[in-house]
Amino acid sequence: MPDPDKLENQASSSLKETSLFSELMSSRAFKDLILVIVLSLFSFALAIEYNAFEKLHAYSREHEDLELDELFTLLMILSVAFSVFSLRRVNELRNEVRNRKQAEETIRKMAYYDSLTGLPNRLLLKDRLVHVMAHARRQKIQFAILFIDLDGFKKINDSLGHDYGDDVLKNVAQRMLAAVRDVDTVARFGGDEFIVVMEDVKGLEEINFITQRVFDALMRPHLLAEQKLQVSASIGISVFPDDGDSCEILIKHADTAMYESKSKGKGQIKFFNDDFNN
Repeated sequence: MPDPDKLENQASSSLKETSLFSELMSSRAFKDLILVIVLSLFSFALAIEYNAFEKLHAYSREHEDLELDELFTLLMILSVAFSVFSLRRVNELRNEVRNRKQAEETIRKMAYYDSLTGLPNRLLLKDRLVHVMAHARRQKIQFAILFIDLDGFKKINDSLGHDYGDDVLKNVAQRMLAAVRDVDTVARFGGDEFIVVMEDVKGLEEINFITQRVFDALMRPHLLAEQKLQVSASIGISVFPDDGDSCEILIKHADTAMYESKSKGKGQIKFFNDDFNN
C-alpha cells in the first residue's frame, strides 16, 4: 500500500515544480527567448527545405571559394553556439525563478512563523483564528482556545542562561505539536506563552481530553546537557461561542482563565468563567 506521507510529499513537490514552470513561462525574457528560438528554427527549416546548405557548400567547392566555405563553416558553428546559449539561458531563467520563489518563501516564514520554535506567530494565529471562527459559525460548531504559560521558565533563563531557555521552548513546542490533533493549531504568542486552537470539538469531554494530553506532555522533565529541568504549565481555556464571539475576546478570556489557574497555585487547568471578571 502506498505511503500517504510519501504521496503527499510527491504531490507537494509536483505542485512546486508546476508553480516554477508557470513563473518561467510568464517571464518576459523567457517569451523573448522562445520567439528568437522559434524564428531561428523556422529559418533553419526553410534552409533545409530549399537545400540552402547543400547549395552553399557545393557552390563553395565548385568555385574553390575558400572564403565562402569558411563562411559556411562559421554559420554552422554559430548555429550550434546559439543553440547551446539558448539552452543555458533557459536554465538560467529557471534558476532565477526558483531562487525568487525560495526568497519569497523565506520572507513568508519570517513574517508568519516564530524563528525559534518554527510555530505560527501572532500574525498567522490571527489569520487562522478568523478562518476557524468563520467555519464554526457556518457549521454551528464549537472550537476552543488554550492559553498556556510556562511556570518557572524565568528561573531557568536567569540561572542557566538563554540557551537552555531556548532549548526548553523548542522542546515545549514539539511536545505540544505531538499532543494535539492534526487539525489543531499551536502558536507561540510571545515569550513563554503559547496558544492552542482546537477546531471542531465535540463538547467539553473532548476539550478536556486533548488539554490533559498537552498538560501531561508539558509536565515531563526536560533533559538538557545531562540536567533534568522541570517546567510546569498553567492553562486557561475559552470556548466558542459560549465565552465570546470574536477572536480578541476569546483570547482575552482564555488569558484570564490562565491567570486564575496561576493564582490557585500554578500547574493547573481552568475554564473561563464570567466570575473571573468580577
